[in-house]
Amino acid sequence: AIGAVSAERRPTGRRGSGARDHVRRRAVTKGDGELLWSLGSLPASFKEVVADSTREYKILCYGDSHTLGMCALGKVYEPYGRALAAALSQDLGASVEVVVAGHYALPTAELLAQRDEDEVKDGLGNICGGLGHLLKTLDRPPDVVLVMAGANDTGTLTGKNMEELSDSISRLYALPLAHGFKTLALAPLTRPSQKAASLVRRARLAKMLSWWVDDYGESRADDPEQLPRAAFVDPATILLPAPADGADGHWDADTFHLTPKGSRFLGRKLADYVAALLLDTKMPTEYSDEAIEDASGVELRGIEVWRARPEEKAEAYLGDVEDDFARGELSRRGPTRALAL
Repeated sequence: AIGAVSAERRPTGRRGSGARDHVRRRAVTKGDGELLWSLGSLPASFKEVVADSTREYKILCYGDSHTLGMCALGKVYEPYGRALAAALSQDLGASVEVVVAGHYALPTAELLAQRDEDEVKDGLGNICGGLGHLLKTLDRPPDVVLVMAGANDTGTLTGKNMEELSDSISRLYALPLAHGFKTLALAPLTRPSQKAASLVRRARLAKMLSWWVDDYGESRADDPEQLPRAAFVDPATILLPAPADGADGHWDADTFHLTPKGSRFLGRKLADYVAALLLDTKMPTEYSDEAIEDASGVELRGIEVWRARPEEKAEAYLGDVEDDFARGELSRRGPTRALAL
């Protein structure tokens, strides 16, 4: 797949603060299978142009390597914002520009601490401005801002530091809202490599983040004209944990990042939520029970998703799962296979 990328798509030039355009016009749209060798300068811009439309939307996607679309250990990139631009443009019949920005392998606390810096260097040497800086320097104010952070913190997530992490992520959500921009707050992704106890803790973190957005919504009800709208989506309701089977599924072989297929799937699904914010309509139902495919192409649903997971050594953490289950905090998306063991 890497060898199939055309030379004209390879970005050139030095890194900088300006967005690099990857423009695809409707009449000459190229296939989704074409991958990017690099994002080039950050932030990166993906445009879908509808010549006869008078409407034009600008979206900012900010986060970590999941937002940047890192695949195959950084050999190629497929940001979900690219598919988001195409889906939004098609659904709304309007021109759409999606700006993708983020930082690889940086914890949430560091994203927050460097929010106003014009140059933040991440673990791969990419240079991109912090979220606060981007909100003030984009050539045009975004219509909606998507923020997804926390994936680099969930590996060490415990009951003791969960509230601190929830507070840090919530403060990132609050940045675009403070600037008057509609915001789609995204929980960190669930990973196929996470064990049962980690899955439960991440689900609890997602619930805490949703409560923050709910609280903001209640405060906004008193003055909806002055405060921008916010919505929350847990990507685990869109991309269920599944076997990490490389290019054949949604999860990359490193069991942490998405494949290009998974990233495009996420972008298309998020388009419905972004459209609801743009048009001020009702948000779609969060949970999706669509089938997924295993490595051999067989469709899996419900409990079969969990049966396809690698065998777990449940005795190491089954007590923790039982405790969470007793408190009613184990959802239908929880590790039922481990619970059965």
